[in-house]
Amino acid sequence: SITIEAIPNLPTLDLRALTPDQHLLARRLFEELHSERFLPIDQIDEDAAREKLDYGLFVQVLGLPETLCAPDGPLALLRRKLATEPQIHGAKSERIVFTPTGETKEDRSDR
Repeated sequence: SITIEAIPNLPTLDLRALTPDQHLLARRLFEELHSERFLPIDQIDEDAAREKLDYGLFVQVLGLPETLCAPDGPLALLRRKLATEPQIHGAKSERIVFTPTGETKEDRSDR
């Protein structure tokens, strides 16, 4: 848990430090992804839209190495670890599955 006093010390991206070109790339990325459906946070490890967003921000906008977003790279590991955290998945017994006509739920057997 984080106290209110600690919030100013959390490292965050300073958007003011981005170049105009980086801002343009980020804007284009968000416009491209605005209609994507994102899975709930407890399914972060299987969310294709989240992968696109992460790749776009980290690699295309910030210029970090592509290996960061590789299928077995650090972000994939972080997503897997987050998805298994009890505070994240809350012992949910169902998962959302997107279908061509919307979404459905199915029993969760992976956690």
